[in-house]
Amino acid sequence: MPSEMSWKQAIVHVLREEGGPLHYDTIVERISEAQLRSSFGATPAATVASVISTSLKNDAKPPFERVEPGHIRLAGGGSIAALPKDDGGADDVGGIVSAFGMYWDRSYVDWEPTKPRLLGQQSKNSDEVDFSDQIGVYLLYDRREIVYVGQSNEERKNSCIGQRLRLHTNNRLRSRWDRFSWFGLNPVGKGAANHLLGIGTAAGQKGATKAIIDVMEAVLIEAIEPRQNRRQGDYFRGLEYLQVEDPQVAKKKLIQALQSP
Repeated sequence: MPSEMSWKQAIVHVLREEGGPLHYDTIVERISEAQLRSSFGATPAATVASVISTSLKNDAKPPFERVEPGHIRLAGGGSIAALPKDDGGADDVGGIVSAFGMYWDRSYVDWEPTKPRLLGQQSKNSDEVDFSDQIGVYLLYDRREIVYVGQSNEERKNSCIGQRLRLHTNNRLRSRWDRFSWFGLNPVGKGAANHLLGIGTAAGQKGATKAIIDVMEAVLIEAIEPRQNRRQGDYFRGLEYLQVEDPQVAKKKLIQALQSP
């Protein structure tokens, strides 16, 4: 087995080891655990989905078959003689909510810059992405209680989610929240690196985008109950990003610890 596999080779290897169907997210986790790849990009689950879709569409005898939405297994019960060649699959994401983050920690963000960074990654080995320019809706929490629902859209000046959240660190809500969640319409761009957020189909359609955000905000305001438990549907699998602490925050904590008596 080669030390560095293509995405298709790695997917086939994981499915063969499993002997049954797996979800795209689980496939990414297994590839990471087995160290089959050193590079994962910013959206590894979307890459797995794209590689599989490309194979099913273009290969004369695809090594995969879908058993239900988001779940895949090896064709023919896993009896594949050799690992396939690299197909060069690329990221492909879609839908209204293209990325989201749940219950992120306010203290992980350096709020001093005019434009703070909201860093996240899809999995342990994937590239970090800065979601500060995201548009959509967000929730503020006091411990686990939702205290405020807001929105960010391109029609307002300086109204990206990062800047909206920074505003709430200085206005009447400044002492009333310690965590936040966000649901964004702009997807992570292909090959996004260096903390960059790709601008997708959500941008450039201001009327439609604003209407979608208004509806999302209204539904959340009307439907959310205090201390409501989070329930993640299958549609959201592969879209969540886990927060990454801004290195500047970690640096400041270290300096403070060294200076403490």
